[in-house]
Amino acid sequence: MTASRIGAVIRNDKGEVMVALSSKGPMMTDSEEAEVLACRKALEFVVEVGFFKLVIEGDNINVMQKICKIMDVSFPLNSGKNRKFRKKQNAKKRRKQIDDLPDPIIQHILSYLSTEEAVRTSILSKRWKYLWTSIPKLDFDEGALDRRMISVVKHKVQELDLYLINFQEPLALPPCLFTCESLEVLILHTFHSLKLPSSISFSSLKFLALEKVIFSDDHSTQQLFTGCPILEDLSIIDCIWKNVKAVCISSPMLQRFFITDTYLLDDENDDKDDMNAEADDQNDFNGCQVVIFGTSLKSFSFDGQLINDYCFYNPSSIVDASIQLNKRDAEYDFLDAHRVFKLLSGLGNVEKLTLDVDALEVLSYAKELFAHLPVFYKLTRLNVESGFPIEFDLEALLTIIRNSPCLNYLSFGTVCLPTYCGNHDLIMNPVPSCFVTNLETIEIFGFRGAEKEMHAVKILLGSASVLERIVIICDEFYFEFHGDLEKKQKEIFEQILLFPRGSRSCTVHFLLGICKAPRYSG
Repeated sequence: MTASRIGAVIRNDKGEVMVALSSKGPMMTDSEEAEVLACRKALEFVVEVGFFKLVIEGDNINVMQKICKIMDVSFPLNSGKNRKFRKKQNAKKRRKQIDDLPDPIIQHILSYLSTEEAVRTSILSKRWKYLWTSIPKLDFDEGALDRRMISVVKHKVQELDLYLINFQEPLALPPCLFTCESLEVLILHTFHSLKLPSSISFSSLKFLALEKVIFSDDHSTQQLFTGCPILEDLSIIDCIWKNVKAVCISSPMLQRFFITDTYLLDDENDDKDDMNAEADDQNDFNGCQVVIFGTSLKSFSFDGQLINDYCFYNPSSIVDASIQLNKRDAEYDFLDAHRVFKLLSGLGNVEKLTLDVDALEVLSYAKELFAHLPVFYKLTRLNVESGFPIEFDLEALLTIIRNSPCLNYLSFGTVCLPTYCGNHDLIMNPVPSCFVTNLETIEIFGFRGAEKEMHAVKILLGSASVLERIVIICDEFYFEFHGDLEKKQKEIFEQILLFPRGSRSCTVHFLLGICKAPRYSG
């Protein structure tokens, strides 16, 4: 270490911060030397600030003796003339020292202060006047919130992250916030019904995230999404739509759209009481109809229950999509099947698609729609996710694979073929065209070597005539729990090597777990 750092914070009898110091010191050889230097710097600092009645305490007698000598020689505190001279002489120096503090030091100091204390530091110097606004989390009462919001808008805030709870319903933020011309990033996390002003114009807003917001009505909600003309990234996380019948999201520059409706799935969510149980009866209405204009949209992701009805208008630009569905009660199966179909119908131009097994199983409740699913001409990567083995004979899955002629990569987590299926060869009749022309890589996660899993691997190996590799990633925890890890895996691998392969150039890679190098290849 070539240097040391010294810091000091002066508080009044109420514990409020009055002034702070950060200083660079020389290299220290031992802790006692460091303590003496720190005390000396602190003494110099308090004298410069103008404090002259001091009480010094310590538990190291050597340090205290040295400090006393320093005080006798260097600090004639009883001289009123010296006090006045020193105070005047050092005023400019003190302000300069405060202004010269590097940003990381200032942010570190502010992080230890309450919101009110941080705001008080604005009197230290011109540079400190608005530094309190950089604190990641500010806690205000209702009266102070409006004043602070007006202040940050006035000083051209660019990024604002608000976490608001326990306010009076409905929550009404200052209208000037919704016409802020400088704001580029807005994150609003609340558990309240949001009362929006009549005029909304975020002329510079590019990133908007709304979490657990209760939308009040159709008109104001539509105004919110219409008032973001250059929005590029939109996240709507566990919001409540029950007061809204229909809304159109049509930002012409929107590129990424992320939606989750997982609020009702978390039984341990403590926020439900704060939201007055608004979410608990969302299933009692038919949902909000959300139309997404996707003229520039590149990425779309949905995760949760399909409480609302989402559909795309002109979605030809979407290249990456994910649908992670959580099934509702059986009474909603047919309705949710049509809602999954609507989403997939707008994704005909995707290049990468992620589906979970619940979405595929729900879709199976409306088999009459299979013939109307789009052909995914551009789809090259398909990920099918699940916490348990996916049955490869699932008709919705096979239909999507058959409708993906350019599919190059296919992954499962994990896949199986029940032994009661009878003649397994009929499952691949007809063989999907991508298996003959383009499919080069298959990955299977969470593999345990069960009989029905082995059946699925056998069918895949035998049907893919241009396959270059099949990567089988074992469930390492399962094998470790059942013991005889290496012997069992070697037996499974040797059995797989005996399966007929449709492609002579195909290699089998057998991994012990994710991020592990192949244990066996052949």
